[in-house]
Amino acid sequence: MRIKLACSLICASGALALSGCNAARYLAYLTAPAGGKQKVLAEFEGLAGHTVAVVIYADQSVQYDYPYARLGLSMAIASELRQHVKDIRVIAPQRVVAYQDQSSDWESMNRVNLGRSLGADYLVYLPLDEYSMREPGSISLFRGRIRGQALVYDCAKPERDAKVWQADELSVIYPPQAPAGEISQDDSRVKYQTEKLFADLLAKKFYTHEVPRFE
Repeated sequence: MRIKLACSLICASGALALSGCNAARYLAYLTAPAGGKQKVLAEFEGLAGHTVAVVIYADQSVQYDYPYARLGLSMAIASELRQHVKDIRVIAPQRVVAYQDQSSDWESMNRVNLGRSLGADYLVYLPLDEYSMREPGSISLFRGRIRGQALVYDCAKPERDAKVWQADELSVIYPPQAPAGEISQDDSRVKYQTEKLFADLLAKKFYTHEVPRFE
């Protein structure tokens, strides 16, 4: 049992990390005894059974430094939603990004029209405030940071009433304690883990899940 627990902790610390006190909470979740967990209700359950488009806004500097940021992150989010939200249909991220690239005015469209143009019942809109895979000031050390808002629009409603859910800020850092990497490596591993971590954090807003019970 002790060996199994130690292996779980090693795998968890090498694969996932949350910023700040969330890291401790995640490890507590892994080690919580049977019956030591409690349910957290979904903040918004409306995506179940519907067609959803995930649209990410990243400014030009992010797109220049990380050309596949929107696609990689939206694919990670789509994967988490499909795994955990019942009967959800997520529009292919490749199709969404292609639409953004081909429509010069998509940013100025109201969100309802944008969602309808993509054939979505709901639009999950993610304007990013930060997306970086390098430690500030370093060209060889990697550390993923993604930070942004998340908003959901019901595309069946008029624009003024369409925003049905909002999270002011979602933020993750990987690895949490220190940067990783050598100059001969690339950022692919850090990118994968950071995007997966952000996707998990967002997707949990839309389905009921378990967390440790803190006394």
